[in-house]
Amino acid sequence: MRVLYDGYIYKVQKAGGIGRYFNNIINRLPDSFIPILTTVNSRLNIELPNHDNLKVINYDYFSPYRISAKLEKLYFKLKNHFLEYDIVHPTYYTLLSGNRISAIKKPVIITIHDMIYELFSERIENSELHIAWKKDAIMAADVIVCVSNNTRYDLLKFYPSVVNKVSVIYEGSELCLDDSFGDEQVPDSKYFIYVGGRTFYKNFSLLIQAFSTVIISDNSIKLCIVGPHLTNQEIKLLADYGISEHVEYYGYVTSSHLAKLYRSSIALVYPSWSEGC
Repeated sequence: MRVLYDGYIYKVQKAGGIGRYFNNIINRLPDSFIPILTTVNSRLNIELPNHDNLKVINYDYFSPYRISAKLEKLYFKLKNHFLEYDIVHPTYYTLLSGNRISAIKKPVIITIHDMIYELFSERIENSELHIAWKKDAIMAADVIVCVSNNTRYDLLKFYPSVVNKVSVIYEGSELCLDDSFGDEQVPDSKYFIYVGGRTFYKNFSLLIQAFSTVIISDNSIKLCIVGPHLTNQEIKLLADYGISEHVEYYGYVTSSHLAKLYRSSIALVYPSWSEGC
């Protein structure tokens, strides 16, 4: 079985749940499978999956960048035309070639992680474009995987006609307790941990407000943040609440480091308005 994974998500995310999801799927495919991953050699220094039969088709940017970027879609259009594969599992709802999912002539599986764009369309810039890509993928897919019953419920609120194509397959984790006892650094006092992006629906500002009241009763507690760089606005918010010295930022960490940070924390905090899980 030859499975094509269009690696759009690897182009736009250095790290995150979706890339981790596809890495774990590809890593655990049977030995008889041949995964084919198309991707872009970006400056994000991303972690690609690991499989003995993995074939990576990579587009290297060159100078001048403007011309290189224009040729990228054409490169993947040509590659996709000549590739041999049995099934396609895109990593996002559009393709590196610029084509819609409905243009694929082979059986297609898509994974729906959440319906954030649809639920908060008025508050997300360019939501119309992402919703259009997603609708095309949903209607064209032969099989739709939802990562939770909550995601399935949200999906069917918007697209009830696809009910017979939907299956719920829960996400697992590759984080292992045995790997969480390394020498990686963790905060030297009690701490809560926040992991992931901090876009508006993640409600990060509420977390900061709540944490500022926690340290009134225990000045030794810290907040550990893992994920994208803190923005200037977030740094100002921490200063305004007077908690900058109580926050430790760890950026993007390895799986073993993340496991240790989880294990050593008081709790994971996640005040999101909505999640796919």
